[in-house]
Amino acid sequence: MTGGGIRLGGWRRVLSVAGVALLLILDCAVVGLWATGSWWWSDASTGGEKRHLIAAGPPPSAPDPGVLVRSRLTAGTDLMVTQWLRFDGPVGQVRLSMRPAVIGASDAPLEVRRLRVVADGRRVHAPAARLAADRATVLDLGLPAQWVRLDYRAEGAVQRSPMSAPRRAIADVTPVHVSMPQEATRVIEVIAGGGGAVLSMACGPAGELPAPCGRNIQRGWTVRLSGTASQEITASVDLPLP
Repeated sequence: MTGGGIRLGGWRRVLSVAGVALLLILDCAVVGLWATGSWWWSDASTGGEKRHLIAAGPPPSAPDPGVLVRSRLTAGTDLMVTQWLRFDGPVGQVRLSMRPAVIGASDAPLEVRRLRVVADGRRVHAPAARLAADRATVLDLGLPAQWVRLDYRAEGAVQRSPMSAPRRAIADVTPVHVSMPQEATRVIEVIAGGGGAVLSMACGPAGELPAPCGRNIQRGWTVRLSGTASQEITASVDLPLP
């Protein structure tokens, strides 16, 4: 092409430059997302039904300061748990511990696997070894954080009783205890899943007979507790037959 036109080779150079510029923009976007931790993450407690940006803060229902625990039933003896921690000031470490199963001996020992951690929108290295009963773990957050999110699978948290109806079971809905630096409000939600249903909840100090607590919500049950006293919280659930 002559005159004021652009030859074919010129168009190729223009397109090549534009392509390189686009790749640079995409690279910068990816680096930015990686630096801020802003990746989509499926919510373990909803079985992946809800997806959030990792950088997004706690939901409005999370006490401030305090703890929000959402446990979802599966078809077996596991719970899928999402746990939010909100502090009244920046913290650099979080101490996690697991109690022995509150329901008694079980063929499936209570363990936590697939632990994922986010602090103030940043991915945090989770312990390589699985958490187990009577074993405490100090989680280093790298940088001080105002909130922390834990996603994990609690294996063996639901136990069927041979003395109850075939479909009935008891779930330990708070298998991971978090040491909070101040008196904290705790909101516990148990959500139906895996073909099961949540019938009720019971709360009480360790070693004492629990009492009914909480109220019914859509697809589950919830309770709100205040103070530092350690309490065992269980849910009576109805599961599909194995």
